[in-house]
Formats: sequence, structure tokens, C-alpha cells
Amino acid sequence: MRCKNHKNALKPIIAFICLLIASFSSNAQKFEWVNFFQGQNIQAPVSLGVDSSGNQYASFYFKTEIKFKSITVTKNNYQSGLVLKQDTEGKVLWYKVIEGIREDLYTLDSKFNSKGNLIVLVTAAGPSILVGSDTLKRNGSGTDFAFYLLEFNDTGKLINGNHLIDGSFYGLNVGRILASDKNDNLYLVNAYAGQVQVYDSTGTINLGSSSTVARNIVFKFSRSGKKLEWTSTLPYSGLSVYNIKVDIHENVYAATYWTASSSTTFTFNGQTMRNPQTATGAVFVWDKQGNDKSFFCIKASDKNSVIYDIAVYDSNSVFISGAYQGDSALFDTVWEKNNKLGGYLFYARYDINGNLKWLNVEDTSYTTVIYPNKNFCSMSNYKDAYIYLSYFMPYHYSEPVIFDGQKYEAKPNGYGLNLKVDDKGNILWGYRTLYPFSAMGTDANDNLYFQGRWEGDTIKFNNIKAFPTGTDGFLGKTTDYSITRGDVYTGPYCAGDTIKVPFTKKGDFDTSNFFIAELSDEFGIFDGRERELGRVKSTKDSVVIGTLPLFKTASSGNYRIRIISTNPIVQSYYRYDKLRLLIYSRDKADPGPTETICYGDSIKLSTYGGTKWTWSPRYNMSDSNARQPVV
Repeated sequence: MRCKNHKNALKPIIAFICLLIASFSSNAQKFEWVNFFQGQNIQAPVSLGVDSSGNQYASFYFKTEIKFKSITVTKNNYQSGLVLKQDTEGKVLWYKVIEGIREDLYTLDSKFNSKGNLIVLVTAAGPSILVGSDTLKRNGSGTDFAFYLLEFNDTGKLINGNHLIDGSFYGLNVGRILASDKNDNLYLVNAYAGQVQVYDSTGTINLGSSSTVARNIVFKFSRSGKKLEWTSTLPYSGLSVYNIKVDIHENVYAATYWTASSSTTFTFNGQTMRNPQTATGAVFVWDKQGNDKSFFCIKASDKNSVIYDIAVYDSNSVFISGAYQGDSALFDTVWEKNNKLGGYLFYARYDINGNLKWLNVEDTSYTTVIYPNKNFCSMSNYKDAYIYLSYFMPYHYSEPVIFDGQKYEAKPNGYGLNLKVDDKGNILWGYRTLYPFSAMGTDANDNLYFQGRWEGDTIKFNNIKAFPTGTDGFLGKTTDYSITRGDVYTGPYCAGDTIKVPFTKKGDFDTSNFFIAELSDEFGIFDGRERELGRVKSTKDSVVIGTLPLFKTASSGNYRIRIISTNPIVQSYYRYDKLRLLIYSRDKADPGPTETICYGDSIKLSTYGGTKWTWSPRYNMSDSNARQPVV
């Protein structure tokens, strides 16, 4: 039995554009070059840094042998490290091999300092390591893995090297444990048990004792690792630190995967911390002095979430990527609801206190579980303007992925989805690859350089391809793509009018490509309800001549326009404070048929036409003068 609720409307209303969603499925991203790193066993990528000229400084670890370009390096049957520099065309300028003395050596991470020198972190047991022809000895006679900090100048010369940390460590978090800031502070995180010794310019510093339980330790060093400034700890049991980043104000962020039982507690920022679900993606933050500052996490309806990576600029720009399991998830105070139970990819922007700025969640789901391993995924940012994402999607190998109504087909089939996103969360371009990128960087011209690994099948980047000899690495370059909308007359317009939308483009577009002009909803939002205005088939700068929708158009001064392309899938840049179109509706006021709702339910009413309207009766109505009030 339904209780009736009648509605009436006065005159015309602000109209709203009912959108036709365009679905595109081609990939035509142009890869300038890709170099492959292969050998007899494992040739794994570790880290990548790119300078403004497009020179790449990359590190790998390998066992027995590694081949790249026309170079073959053969070492003993232990694991060794490789550091190299390539120019923007992919030419190898120099390389250095780092090896242990009859022991495995792991390259862990690398960063630039303010001098443009490369700081590399490696670890090995044994009394010393070899860096090219240079020998570095460890401090003392310990037998645990020693952490060494190496500094290379831009010609590949080792100018500094020292044994930094000694201790019984737990696990190797390759490629995610080192961060740096503009003041040459270095931040390091790793898990240790027992006593840890730090060797800096003041001498030997002992942390903990032989009986100290395993814990994650965050270290801050000044002067490119010369002096220990502070340490802070998180539990190790049931809490994995996936990566560490630092913002321009020297606040430190750790993205973690929390699997401890709810009965396990610890104190952070004066609060008792308890895992809120089975597995939780969580972020812990410290200020520049190492004091606990803030914490936030993702809660999913199926009690399982993960944060793959984090990128930060300042205290208002904290970007995370991850996945959650269920039919909904809580981001700050916002419950994101999906149309079915599943595992969903997401990316979001927060501030330092965990306040959500915006969120974008995958529209598709092919599984009811999520993949918690972060090793293949990555996230990078360019200042505060763009974010680059790369997802590992084991459940999407031959299936399309949809974000914001834009479809990224499995062409080629693969586990990787790579995206460029602006600071408002809009996807500017995206494409699929066999495997995702584990590290990325950009030059002054926004060209993207990427590093990753693959196995099991031929990997293809357009016409560039290779078959794996084991677990192999790759390092490549792709040009940036962009569409910039030109000046558009702001109006006023009437529904059904013709509109011209000029645009310029950057990048090589396929001959099958269409450029499409789309109109937002009446509030200036593109959320899947956008309407196509017109399209032009072109590979060059051009003009789309479109027609404003004639019916079901709300009068508003907040409409926006964007341009998208079909091959490759690229979206034009737009900002919330730019173009606004004033469009008047031609619709007549029509409140629609009688609506019925049950006691305790709510319903959104809607009508079109005019610029002012009144609904009655006003009982339990959110706003009787709104075009779409909630009853």
C-alpha cells in the first residue's frame, strides 16, 4: 500500500541536460621507445627518477645476468644491483653494478637531492659491498643485512657511500621505502626486530634493545643522510607499510595495509588504535618534527580495503589509489554506493587531516575480492597539477574497465590500466598494457617515462615487443596527450541553438579518431550524465560545431563544455573557475505524473522549463522553490 504525495509546479524551471553517454574503446597511445632488461633469472625494476631534460635514473636488481640494449652484465650466482642513466631517447649514458661479497645484494630505492645527485639505498650481508670498482666496508662485525646509502653525480661517479643502518630487518619493501624533500632530508621506513644501530656524522646511535619486538621504524635524516633527526614507530605485527611520501611542508605520510585483529591495539596521536575491519587501507601522518599528526582509512561494507600508493604535494593535496571490497565504502563521511557486491578500484584526494576533497570509483567489477599486493601498482604526481596512476588488475585481463562512463577496452589484453588525472579527479587520458608500471616520472614537456616488470607472455607497446626469458624489466617513454578547449561564447543561449567549440591538441591521434564536444549538467558537473553536442573526425586542431539540446534542458548559468577523443581516449583540461555557459530552457513547466512514496522513504521531484518554480504541498519538502526538491 502506498501513500500518495501530490505535486504541482508553477511555470518554467531551470533545466537539466539528460545525457547520452559515449563509450569509447580504442587505444592508440604512441610509445617513443621501450628498452627491455632480460637475463637468466629475475631482472626486477626497483625505482625510477626523471629530470627536467628527460634523463632517467633507474635501478634494478638481478641474479647472475642482465642484458639491456647491446650490453650484457654477468656476475656470480648471487643477486646484484644495477643503476643506470639514459637520455630522453633511451640511450644508455652510464651504468654501475653493485654487488655483495659472496652474498645477495638488493637495490631498495633511489631519490634525487638538491644537487641533482642520485641517492641509492642498497642492502647486503657480509663485510663489504662493491660499487663498480669501489669497495665500501660495513661498520663493526655484524652479520645482519647492512643498509648502505650511495650518492652518484650525474656522470655516474660515486662521490659518497656509507653504511647507514644495521639491524635484523623483516622483509624487503622494494621501491617504496625512501622519500626526500627539497631541503635534502631523507625519510626511510623499514621493519626491524631487536636493537638497531644507526651510523651518522655524530657517531653510533642505538635504538631499542635485543629484546625489542619487531616494529616499523620511520627515520628522518638531514643532509642527504648524514645526520639522524628523529625516528617514530608503528607496530609490525599485522601492519605492513606499503610506501612513504613527504609533502613540501615536510609532513610525512605512510600508506599501510592493516590486517591485525581488532583485539590488537596501539597508541597513535594520543588515541588507541584498533583495526576497524578484516583488512584496512590506512594512512598515518607525522609532522616535520616526527610527532604523530593524523590518521585516516577506508572502510568497506565487506570489511576489506587496500591503499596501493600515495602521492602528496602539500597538506591539501594527498592523493591515494587503492581498491575496496563490497557494495559500498566509507571515505571520510561519504558512503560510496555501488550497484552490486564486488571489488572496485578507486582514487581520491584528501587533505592532511583525512577530509575528503573528491573521489572517483570504478564503474565496473568482475570479482567479489580485491588484490592486496601493491608491488605492481604505482602513483606519481607533478607538483599539484597532475597525478599518474597505474593499476594492477588481475581480474580484468580481458575485460573493459570503466571510469566516469569512459571505457578502456582490453586492447591489448592485460593486467595494467594507466591513467593521467588532473587535480579535480578528471581522467585526461588512459590506456591498457599487459602489465602496469611500477614507477613513473615526467620531464619538462610532460612526456611520461615508465618502468615495470612482466613474465609469462609477449609484451607489446604498439610495434615494440619482447618475449620474457624469466621475470624481466622494461623502461620506456610515451609522449603526452592533451586537448585544450579554445574560447567559447558564454551566451546567453537558448536550447537548440548552434554552438562552436574550437580546440587544439597535443600528441598523435589515430586516423579513426573523433573529437566530441560534451555539455555538463546544469551544475557544471561531468558525472556520466553529460550530453553530446557534436563531433568531428580529425587528427588535427579543429572546431566542433554542435547543437545545444532542445528538450529537457534546465535554465542555468553554470553549464560547462569539454572535448574528448576516441582514439586514444583523451579529455580536455577544464577547471571549476573557468567557462560558464548561460542557457535558457524552451521546455514548458511540467511536474510530471503523480508520485507515491511509502512512509519513511524519500523521493526527488523534478521538472523543466522556466527560471522560477514553486511546489506544493510543502510538507516535509527540502526546498519548495528548488527545481529538484527532496520530499
